[in-house]
Amino acid sequence: MESKSDVNHPKRDWYIWRNGREDGTPPNNWKFIFGGSCWEYDEQTGQYYLHAFSKKQPDLNWENPDLRNAVHKMVTWWLDKGISGFRVDAITFIKKRQDFEDIFADSHDGMNVIETNQQGIHEFLSELSKEAFTSHDILTVAEAPGVSHKELPIYAGEDGHFSMLFEFDHVDLDVGKGGKWYEPYNWNLLDFKKAISDSQTFYNNTGWGALYLENHDQPRSLNKFIKPEDIGPIPAKMLATVYFLLKGTPFIYQGQEIGMTNVEYPSIEHYNDLASIDQYYSALKEGFSKEEALAAIWRRSRDNSRTPMQWNHSEYAGFSQGTPWLEINPNYSSINVENALKDRNSLFYFYKNLISLRKSSPYSDVIAFGKYEDMFKDSLQIMAYTREFNDKKIAVIANFDNKELTLNLDFNIKKVILSNYDHLELHLNQIKLRPYESIVCEIDLSF
Repeated sequence: MESKSDVNHPKRDWYIWRNGREDGTPPNNWKFIFGGSCWEYDEQTGQYYLHAFSKKQPDLNWENPDLRNAVHKMVTWWLDKGISGFRVDAITFIKKRQDFEDIFADSHDGMNVIETNQQGIHEFLSELSKEAFTSHDILTVAEAPGVSHKELPIYAGEDGHFSMLFEFDHVDLDVGKGGKWYEPYNWNLLDFKKAISDSQTFYNNTGWGALYLENHDQPRSLNKFIKPEDIGPIPAKMLATVYFLLKGTPFIYQGQEIGMTNVEYPSIEHYNDLASIDQYYSALKEGFSKEEALAAIWRRSRDNSRTPMQWNHSEYAGFSQGTPWLEINPNYSSINVENALKDRNSLFYFYKNLISLRKSSPYSDVIAFGKYEDMFKDSLQIMAYTREFNDKKIAVIANFDNKELTLNLDFNIKKVILSNYDHLELHLNQIKLRPYESIVCEIDLSF
């Protein structure tokens, strides 16, 4: 409010203000994440301010040393109160190109999304770590769009800016060129495995992973990875097994532990997500039908994961006595916490077993610290990897197909630790996997 009060205010430069072009249009063709110009005109001072996201979230000007110092003090103020760390949002957006020139247009509107991870960002992040983060023993988890695997050591290695990094390669496989949901990329399991393996191979040597399949910006994982007709507890347990036993800290997003799924609202008017609304109308402008545009929203909308938590089968799924901001997913009467707690074989209890396996089992150390190595890397149906530490080695093997598969292993199975089926069909070095079956087994190292 101080910054926008007067062009000569001492805090004016704490945000990014620019004059418009001579014809009165925004300073350049940079587009914000949810569509439209990233510049918002302020009538009071006659200039535009920049926002990479909502216009209600003006971007700070990190080029200003006084602003950076204020950020450092703010972070330290919270740490002095005793908090344990920060989840850092969209941090790769803080550095902007300083020429503020037009960039190559990639869509019908003659614009392109504001660029991330610009040269010079590491000076800001190193300073933030030095002046604030390292003053306390804390955990920092950063969301960092645009960071390649080659850059991971800078961001999340032992000398990295943060403790952990939320990566995007494995969850944005289906997003089309230029971030278009309505022109999806046809990915397969090989793409997913490569993204996971590239990351895990790096963490073999240094750093620590942030393991996730769902969050508030992603659709539900069951709809992304499983064929619609096959969605259910067995595939959900398989997905949980695959990501939960990698090296790093697993994150479970609300509703993921009971198998919540995407929602299909009847029209765009039912959605609140700015990204969904922008994608829908952009699709229409590029010639897609309303049905095609809505189908893209059903598949990729962030509101898929933002529907109210499904607690029970009562009105509004027990979430509230008032009307929630989003409509409840119609399947709440069958998929809810109350049902999950009653069923000892539910996905919820399977997650509890995975947590126990990581935290308090004979295999805790190998899961936490073990070296990762992938198996069956050329298979379009099987995702498998081993974890090895000291005198123990385990294998995680998952069938992503709805058909039975027989696998010949190059090792003998010493013990089956966990499975998403009740009864297994296996021999010492051969297993028959049923649709979406996953097993975790100890490898016999005596042979």
